[in-house]
Amino acid sequence: MSHYAPGLLILAHLVERAWSAGLERFDFMTGDEPYKHLWANQDPCVTHVTIFPNQPVAWALVRAMQIGRRIQSRHEGAHTEDPAVAAAG
Repeated sequence: MSHYAPGLLILAHLVERAWSAGLERFDFMTGDEPYKHLWANQDPCVTHVTIFPNQPVAWALVRAMQIGRRIQSRHEGAHTEDPAVAAAG
């Protein structure tokens, strides 16, 4: 049924209902799925906040999370259209 684009139809219906209800914003939440860029007129910044106790194990976990985010960011940057940009990252 993918050629009928049921997901797109459902999304269009949700946006239409939100607009009819007087809402001025539709939150697609986080993620960089291509369909979101078809509907969005801006790309909001997402910030992560982590609260942890001042203990060595917690510091190690926070450092691991930071490294993981950096690796993920570099991996996502590798999918750019310009290979020179990805290589410079």
